[in-house]
Amino acid sequence: MALSFAQAKQALLACVEAKITPLVVGPPGIGKTALMRAVAAEANLPCHELLASNCDAVDIAGLPYVVNGELKRALIAQIKACVDYPGLLFLDELTSVPPSVQAPLMRLLLEHFAGNERLHFNSCVVGAANRPEECPGGIEMSAASINRVIKLIDYMPTLDELRGFYESVGDAGTRLHEEFLDFSATLTVNSDLLDMTPPRASIDAGAPFGSPRAWERGLRAYAAYCDKAGVGFNVGKDDDDIGYAILSGAVGEAKAVAFLGIRKMRKHLPSIEEILGDPVKAKIPEQKDRQIAAVGLLSRVAEKDLWCAWLYAERLLPEISAACSRVLMTRQGTPGTSKWFQQGKKAQIDALAKVRRAMQ
Repeated sequence: MALSFAQAKQALLACVEAKITPLVVGPPGIGKTALMRAVAAEANLPCHELLASNCDAVDIAGLPYVVNGELKRALIAQIKACVDYPGLLFLDELTSVPPSVQAPLMRLLLEHFAGNERLHFNSCVVGAANRPEECPGGIEMSAASINRVIKLIDYMPTLDELRGFYESVGDAGTRLHEEFLDFSATLTVNSDLLDMTPPRASIDAGAPFGSPRAWERGLRAYAAYCDKAGVGFNVGKDDDDIGYAILSGAVGEAKAVAFLGIRKMRKHLPSIEEILGDPVKAKIPEQKDRQIAAVGLLSRVAEKDLWCAWLYAERLLPEISAACSRVLMTRQGTPGTSKWFQQGKKAQIDALAKVRRAMQ
């Protein structure tokens, strides 16, 4: 059974409290680092991250030097911090290290020793690794080593957890925040944009794929470019080759084409300003595929006027309206600040009633 973000956090907190080393195994790019940061924050410990696959033996065991005839070792900052004070040392990509690093790394993971220095008694070590089939050339820990840790297999955040993360990115009112709101809403009608496990072709070719992390990084760069260039379907000039190059370089060509294909449908929708001006009269396209693009668009409208968004959503086809309802129910609107409040509230009730009837 796969562990969600919330479940994995509970399990890891229990291990940290019991001072037993856990090992989290899951696909690349699904938020293992974010999980560790959340665990550290709840345990009231600083999180020190170390990408084991980029380390050599000296990084782990310390650089040897002599003082007054005594051999000492200079530890890298992340490990030294957990020697001097309590902390959570997060060792990532454990199974992608070269053979020369395995011995000092396993000693750090299992015995909490780096060279001749022991970690602080209240420090803890948490390891993470990808599944063997997802990291060609990786190593498997021995049965004896595995028997010394608690191995949490198949960590996999839920779609709702990922959407919650995306919606927290950026400050309200910024293009960055709006792009992530838009993408989160789009996932409710096209979750296939995410690759929760790397496609075989991407593994074999070393090609980009649409992991949650890849989308997060790609959208940050995409939003920065679009904001500066003033492009983006329905928010300015039409998107261009540069935006496509950024996204395809992050998540792969297939995912970038699918994402921008949904954006192109915005040409058949009214603009944000038109919906805000009169959501009752704003144009509704007849075709379902063109209405799908309204889900992400209305997430942006809702940031400016939630009740306008509800009025427009209630007019869409039932299945699209239902998807919009799932998105809009997570938004906050302040009664009395919109001239559309009364009508919008009624539209909200009507839309949710349609959803309930469809589920019966």
